[in-house]
Amino acid sequence: MVKTSSTFRNFLTFIFLLISFSVIFLGLGCNYFYSVDIGKKAPDFKLSVFKNNNYNFGHQVSLSDFIGTPVVINFYYPSCPPCRVEMPDLEDISNEYVGQLQVIGVQQLGIDSPEDGQNFVDQLGLTFLLGPDKDNEIMKKYEIVGFPTTIILDKNHKINKVWVGYIGKDQLIKIIEDVLD
Repeated sequence: MVKTSSTFRNFLTFIFLLISFSVIFLGLGCNYFYSVDIGKKAPDFKLSVFKNNNYNFGHQVSLSDFIGTPVVINFYYPSCPPCRVEMPDLEDISNEYVGQLQVIGVQQLGIDSPEDGQNFVDQLGLTFLLGPDKDNEIMKKYEIVGFPTTIILDKNHKINKVWVGYIGKDQLIKIIEDVLD
C-alpha cells in the first residue's frame, strides 16, 4: 500500500513538473531559443534552387548576390505543418516587395528529400528562391535549432531578427518595414 501511494505521488510530481515546464516554455515562446547573434554579419552560402516559374532547377545563388538588398531566409522542411502554413505568406511578401527585398527558402534535408522539396514548391506554386540544403551546411552555419526559422537580414546582411517557429504575415511585414526604413 505504501509503495502504491509513493508511486502515485511520484507520478503526480512528474505530471506537475511536466505541466510547469510546458507553461514556462509556451509562455516564453519558441522565439527565445536561437543561437545566431543579432547584429552579426550573416554567413554567406550557395544554394542550388528548385525549378519554379522564375528559376530553372539547379540555378546557383549566393547570399552575397543580394548585397545591398534586405533578405528574409526561411529554414523549413516540406512535411513541417507550420512551415507549410507560412509559405503562402512568404510568397505574398516576395511578390509585394519585388526589388526591395529577397526571400530565400532553405530546405533542411533528412526527413524530406529534394524530390519532396520540388513537389512542395510545385504544389504551393511558390516562385521565390527555394532550394535544398545539401549536407545541411547552411543550417549548421546559422545554428538552426527549430523549424520553421526565419532570419531577417538588413541591406548589409547583418542579422536583424531571428524568429523560431511560425511567424504570421503581419508580424513579418512589421519586421521587414523596420528593416527597409
